[in-house]
Amino acid sequence: AVDMVTPLLTQLTYEGLISEVYGIINGSVTLGGVAALAPSTAGSVPAASTPGVSGSGASSSGDSQSAGKRRRIMLNDSDAIYREIRSMNFAGVGALLSKISRQLQDNYESRHRAKTVQEIRSFVGKLGGLQAEHQSLKSHVSLAESIMRRTQSDDFNAILEIEQSLVGGNDLTKEQLAYIEKMLALADPSANVPGVGGELREQPPVSIPNSIHKVLRVLCLYSLWRGPNFKQKTYDAWYEDVVAAFGHHQAITLDNLNRVGLLSSPSSTAQVIPSGPGESRASGLLNSVAPSTKPRNPVHANSIGFLRKALNLIVSDVRESNPDDASYVYSGYAPISVRLVQCLVRDPA
Repeated sequence: AVDMVTPLLTQLTYEGLISEVYGIINGSVTLGGVAALAPSTAGSVPAASTPGVSGSGASSSGDSQSAGKRRRIMLNDSDAIYREIRSMNFAGVGALLSKISRQLQDNYESRHRAKTVQEIRSFVGKLGGLQAEHQSLKSHVSLAESIMRRTQSDDFNAILEIEQSLVGGNDLTKEQLAYIEKMLALADPSANVPGVGGELREQPPVSIPNSIHKVLRVLCLYSLWRGPNFKQKTYDAWYEDVVAAFGHHQAITLDNLNRVGLLSSPSSTAQVIPSGPGESRASGLLNSVAPSTKPRNPVHANSIGFLRKALNLIVSDVRESNPDDASYVYSGYAPISVRLVQCLVRDPA
């Protein structure tokens, strides 16, 4: 694989966060429990305020629908609102939903300005579309409110700060390493993974459960970015903690992650591991990439550290609301795969 890093990072677009919080199954998401309650007014729009994930607006209360009712929302471009906000960084979603709400309100108010039969007929002809847009807006406000509660949680911000420290080329602080240890200590082997363990039956929790999925994403990301600076003592401690927390059968999972280079044991990083009949490769990132993308200087022992500068993966000045670079998707980090495609487009040779 060329880019094993990007799938491990927390997605910060509206669609990406729906996938993170709810899990998108067959192009749809199901709202259950309190989340199924539609906001009482279309003008109530959520806000978020986190590092790299911020917005503006006001949250709303639910209406008189039953809290136990579940609603399925289709997520595709047939929904005009979703088509407009699906790829936006969540920082700008609140403002856009507020704008759409005001426009919808103005369209409803136009009925008071209808004086002639022709004007009334024109409004009635648009009424069905307005009602459909109103229902869509309520659904997306409900989704955004749940996402907002997640992005404002201490847990979400702690994980995000760990990710941003790693992709920025920095070692983790003692507090961040302690947080990883806390995740392992409070592991939940039965935790459901949105989109993997099936549909949520109730409103998603504010804090992300410490599932094997969540823990391994962080550990693999650490292994990939730290490369030769990943200490064997740390690997051994995490190995034992994962097996103790999630069961001895996860030793097979850890071994498989080591073999493919996602969570590599420092002692085996330089070993050659067969990848198929008549083939061999060294474990680690970018083993099958063209030679031109590999470090030419032996000093660059860590491929990702080399690519961070060579491909300009980190962008400090990110325009999240009006983006002009792919790095807006992760609030400052541009996916390796995207940068490689850009290189091919600009210089095919």
